[in-house]
Amino acid sequence: MSLQEVRGQIDAIDARIVELLGARQQLVLRAAVFKRNEDEVRAPARRAQMMVRLRELAVEHAVEPLLVEQVYTTLIDGFIEIEQRRHTAHTESGSATDRH
Repeated sequence: MSLQEVRGQIDAIDARIVELLGARQQLVLRAAVFKRNEDEVRAPARRAQMMVRLRELAVEHAVEPLLVEQVYTTLIDGFIEIEQRRHTAHTESGSATDRH
């Protein structure tokens, strides 16, 4: 296999990862409407559970656990920010509706 072929396979995997991130984002946005406050959006206990599970998955799939932890820390932080914006917008629109 050539370097070009390896890079082509990496590019294909990256495309799948981005597609899956889009699907994950849609679910995060759906989850936002169920949460009542910022603490529920941040969900530190859920995050801690996820990190344990993700480290176990990393070991199971022979991926460096520290890398998975770093990637998911960034990923979760980004999705929390997105979810917080959706939650705030949903809460504010609900409050405006309640006043009318």
